[in-house]
Amino acid sequence: KPYQIVSARATPAFVQGGDVVDFRLEIRFVENPPKQILIDTQVGVVPLYLGQVESLYLGHWVAPAAAGSYRLSLMFDWGRGELSSRLNNIASYKVINELPQLQVSLKKGLKIGDVTAFRRSLIILPELRGSTPISHWAMTIRGERGNVVVREERDGALPSKLVWQGTDSKRRRLQDGLYEMVFDVWDAAGNHSGTTHKLALKKSTVPVQVASIVRDGKTYLQIDQEESGVVPVASWSVKVSSLAGNTLLNTQGGFLPALLELPHLGVDATVLCDIEVEDSLGNYLSLTETKVKVESQKAQVAQKVEETTEAWVKDF
Repeated sequence: KPYQIVSARATPAFVQGGDVVDFRLEIRFVENPPKQILIDTQVGVVPLYLGQVESLYLGHWVAPAAAGSYRLSLMFDWGRGELSSRLNNIASYKVINELPQLQVSLKKGLKIGDVTAFRRSLIILPELRGSTPISHWAMTIRGERGNVVVREERDGALPSKLVWQGTDSKRRRLQDGLYEMVFDVWDAAGNHSGTTHKLALKKSTVPVQVASIVRDGKTYLQIDQEESGVVPVASWSVKVSSLAGNTLLNTQGGFLPALLELPHLGVDATVLCDIEVEDSLGNYLSLTETKVKVESQKAQVAQKVEETTEAWVKDF
């Protein structure tokens, strides 16, 4: 029997096991149409029914649970004792049950524990293992309070590279702090997968504070960070001078806090400190001629109390 197939399509082309598959067949017959048109789905035979438009036949069935590619074949029943004819591989669909195997790598950042710290820009490299086609992806970056600062969402394949320069969606520079990046993908069958990364934007060093303390009758210069930060200090140097310009101490180190012993300076002395600090990302901080009042030693304080006590007894 002569006929012309205009179109034959199973939708969606990618499904999860248990989803409904729709089949649409547009076919024209030169003579009388067959008594019945059936579709062999490889897991059963489904009869097609005539749609509202002439020459349009429709059918529906539930996709099998097993993953794989399923080819469809048409069967024509002409009736009146005539043998059924068959047309193989008229269309196909694929069952995908496995989640997309997403992996996101971060470059130009410093890994510190479970946090990736960066200074100027962070390169984001999403990669999908396997051949499952991706229909949609999204990247969301939130601040410490959960507020969304960046949202990128697209249909189609994954980008090969994304670059975040520490700005919000309006390209405004964000403040130093902790951020969370969530990368999500959906394959053509609707399976979802996602990864989460903790980020730290750090474009300046943590300010340092310097003070003098007394321990066991000795005076020390203490250098410490004003607040705890994710990015550690990599190196520092300090030069201590008297107000007259004499160098009292000149040293360097690799971490903070630091406790440096000072020579005896007398009572109520003031020193000048030149401090340079660099963190592991390369952020640099310089403090020049910072004045620090040196605490008196305990022995000197005790001597002052004794003199005052003697004078009080004499007055009494």
